[in-house]
Amino acid sequence: MKRAVLAGLSILALGAALWLPSRWALALDRGAPPHLEFRDAAGRPTTIDAFSGKVVLLDFWASWCLPCRDEIPALDRLQALWGSRGLVVVPVSIDANGLEAAAAFYAERRIIHLAKFTDPSREAAKKLGFVGIPSALVLDRHGRIVARIEGPINWESSRITTLFERLFGEE
Repeated sequence: MKRAVLAGLSILALGAALWLPSRWALALDRGAPPHLEFRDAAGRPTTIDAFSGKVVLLDFWASWCLPCRDEIPALDRLQALWGSRGLVVVPVSIDANGLEAAAAFYAERRIIHLAKFTDPSREAAKKLGFVGIPSALVLDRHGRIVARIEGPINWESSRITTLFERLFGEE
């Protein structure tokens, strides 16, 4: 337990050193996430492997979550801004009504750049140990975890821009 706390503090200190928000925990080993399965807009099973070679922002959200309702439009703008450079935002709705809830929310908020993904069982988020939403992972082009985010965050901040610029600068 003590070792885990010290490791967590080291990660947070590293995050502060790189000017990232305190809600971020940077992955020191940059390992791959566990196998995660969720559904695409057609209801087909998909995984993160479908986005191989891209920088991936895997976000878990729900239409009833107030911070999520604020973040999804920002993620839509992020996808529009960085998509041509290789970013793919993968917003996975954990709404019990699955695609129906996600589609209604997208229509209401005029979300046009994001694809729809669902996981009403919440199994993917559980495998990652997320206990609340919004929660997200950022993966580099090699599928390695770069950052883990729990709680709301300003996706349009200069800190996020710096993170993505660094990721797109890596070979």
